[in-house]
Amino acid sequence: MSKPKIIDIKALELALYSNLRIGDVVLMDTKPRWYQFWLKVVFGIIRRYQRRKYGRAEHTGDIHAMLVLETHPPLLFSYEYPKAVLKGLKLDPRTKYRVCRYKPVEGFVLPDFQLLLREAAERLKGRHYDEGQLADILVKQLFPKAIPKKFRLFDLGRKRKVCSVAVLWCFLYWWRNWWRAAHLRGTRPQRKEIAKRPGDAN
Repeated sequence: MSKPKIIDIKALELALYSNLRIGDVVLMDTKPRWYQFWLKVVFGIIRRYQRRKYGRAEHTGDIHAMLVLETHPPLLFSYEYPKAVLKGLKLDPRTKYRVCRYKPVEGFVLPDFQLLLREAAERLKGRHYDEGQLADILVKQLFPKAIPKKFRLFDLGRKRKVCSVAVLWCFLYWWRNWWRAAHLRGTRPQRKEIAKRPGDAN
């Protein structure tokens, strides 16, 4: 029998921390412990929904998204159950991590980016998680033809969000406010540059 593989979590943390940048999105593909039956159900619903929506894309196993607000040490925004929080990054050996980075557009200013992402996260901090959206996903998985895509049966209000929607909201908050500030500075990008903004980095 082969010996179990020993993973040096501290070394992995140091390697990851040294490469993180403000605005990075950390995606997690994790496995619940054997006794966490309800998490297995929830994660299964999320993954099945993502496979139906994105096909065989590599990221369909990811079940949580967090936004990097600070580095050295890292501070992340995590919209999790039961409430959104700001916290450090502690690696779990049962979890696969993926880091996504967005390419800046012309006129991009890092201090504005950092300040506005933090401001957006602070606005969402403490809000309750949107369990209703997960319930809607489950119902639509069971009855895909009976329920319209945009119909929400378990609507808990617009103030509640799930993790991926919350991360996107932070970027949109930065974009709207940065656009306004750039306009006042006279550095607002032209439309041909705007089309480049959703690009992913390796």
